[in-house]
Amino acid sequence: KMRATFLTPEPTDIVACLEACKVADAVVLVSHVNQVIDQTGKNTLACFRAQGMPPSLTVLQGLSNQTANMSAKSTAKKTSQTALDAYVASTKVMLVDDVADCKEVLRHLSSAKDHDPKWRSA
Repeated sequence: KMRATFLTPEPTDIVACLEACKVADAVVLVSHVNQVIDQTGKNTLACFRAQGMPPSLTVLQGLSNQTANMSAKSTAKKTSQTALDAYVASTKVMLVDDVADCKEVLRHLSSAKDHDPKWRSA
């Protein structure tokens, strides 16, 4: 049985975000499909990289399952992955718009291997 605690610091408070990242086993980045990363996100991710970032998962919202076909979903994921590659190394991108998608995200997080951040092993 897996137990999880989700910390949601204010995105504009970089110190709170860094403290949450420091104690996290995984980081879930949540964004809208139309604006994957803004300037605040770029600054925060740069700080995460400098500190040492645990494994990450990017969750995109806003692409409704009823209106989107598979090619639109694939295109959205590829575009988002390309935009994030400069800031986050090897993040998985998942589309989340309903309960089943949320369950898939939790399943992915529970099955992911634990990787201690570099600062924990020093």
